[in-house]
Amino acid sequence: MLFDLNELTFSDLDRLETLWRVEHVGCQGCAPRVATVTAHDGWKAIRRRYETAFRQGGAYGWIVTHGERDIAYVVCAMQPMRWSATFQQPTSLWNVLTFVVRPEYRGIGIGRNLFIAMEERISRFGMSARLAGVTAGNDTGMRFLSKRDFKAAWLTMVRSGPLKQPVRFHGKHHIEVAGVDLVTALKPLWLELHHHHQLVSPNLGPYVEDVPSWSVIRGLLEKGAREGLLLVARAGSRIVGLASAAIHEGGEDFELSDEWETGQRVAETKFLIVSPDHRGEHIGAALLDRVDEIVTRQGAVDQVIGAVAQNSSAIRFYESRGFRQAWLEYVKW
Repeated sequence: MLFDLNELTFSDLDRLETLWRVEHVGCQGCAPRVATVTAHDGWKAIRRRYETAFRQGGAYGWIVTHGERDIAYVVCAMQPMRWSATFQQPTSLWNVLTFVVRPEYRGIGIGRNLFIAMEERISRFGMSARLAGVTAGNDTGMRFLSKRDFKAAWLTMVRSGPLKQPVRFHGKHHIEVAGVDLVTALKPLWLELHHHHQLVSPNLGPYVEDVPSWSVIRGLLEKGAREGLLLVARAGSRIVGLASAAIHEGGEDFELSDEWETGQRVAETKFLIVSPDHRGEHIGAALLDRVDEIVTRQGAVDQVIGAVAQNSSAIRFYESRGFRQAWLEYVKW
């Protein structure tokens, strides 16, 4: 068979819809328990993301044709490094927004050659950091990335609606909304988590040193405090846990709106940290109970939370809270 590989232009975006819908159906099959968005609304969201990236000059893509039929494409966009407090990497990376090959053309090297073309283009920019995501449960996609030296880094989990059977914990630990004045006292908790990430995922390094890492996290926690979404747990006078959340506008403007159906507001628990010597005392559950209460009052019933992909204990805990694995991001430095 003869195939043609051509670079995508802005005027080609609408022709990608049919292929994207093929990928969307595959995603629904991989994660049936996640409330996936309709194909019509999902395409509108991802097309707008493509359009923004191409207009800003920070995107490129390739499309493969067989005769007059489009059979595969990839779109990449440059974006800021989201984990600047964790990984010692450049401030920007290339994100593979979509990579799709029609099922009947898989296994004959189309995906491999398309990926090679993508990697060659990235190398021209002198940037080695790249990011690619797959729907959780897409074993084929995971193997494909792993064979190309990508490493599983971050798992995003979602929950549609409130916790079905909430278990309220009323124990000896006092949970309170924290102000900006308490943020400095939270540094030891963050560094404990930062060091834990290095312990469970040494292959994702190099990691950011403690001082610059805390500098980034401090700003995020202060933002949460100003929005009334920073909580701390105390054992006596000692702070032994924290949770920090954010509320995003949902619908088409939400980051996962091409895959996950949400309400108009979506809550994200950005940080949940419990001191190691107080784990097993239900502090994490108590903190998330309060997060649920606060964000629900603000109209956010759908939630998203994330964990380092190798942090199996955190993932199990979030699953016990009704969260489902939705999106797994791989990195290659």
